[in-house]
Amino acid sequence: MCAQCLQTRYDIGEGISKQVQQNTCRGCGRYERRDGSFAPVEPESAELMALLLKKPRGLGSVRLVDASFIWTEPHSRRIKIKACVQKEVVSGAVLQQSLTLSLSPSLSLSLSLSLSLSLSPSLTLTLTLTLTR
Repeated sequence: MCAQCLQTRYDIGEGISKQVQQNTCRGCGRYERRDGSFAPVEPESAELMALLLKKPRGLGSVRLVDASFIWTEPHSRRIKIKACVQKEVVSGAVLQQSLTLSLSPSLSLSLSLSLSLSLSPSLTLTLTLTLTR
């Protein structure tokens, strides 16, 4: 089979998640790692690329050849990555395909509420509620 026919028959990017949520801290802009901790990384750095490429499901089933950031508006807070992947589909035939991964921020929220009621001069009720996501 020729390369054109192989590319129309096989889609090696089929099992890869192309839309991924990435948790970031609204206050300091850190990115969440797999273990739940937050890492301070520079925008468009190699460390950020490595952290983000661990998120999409199915990316481990192919060989990552190249990855680069695609420019997006800074206020959108979306990150787009152009990834080039390879996979052997038929004995000895290796296909290469480019795909775009879109990572949207899922902001980490923290809310704290404190309420104090004075029921009488000698009795005060204080209620504190903290929600963290």
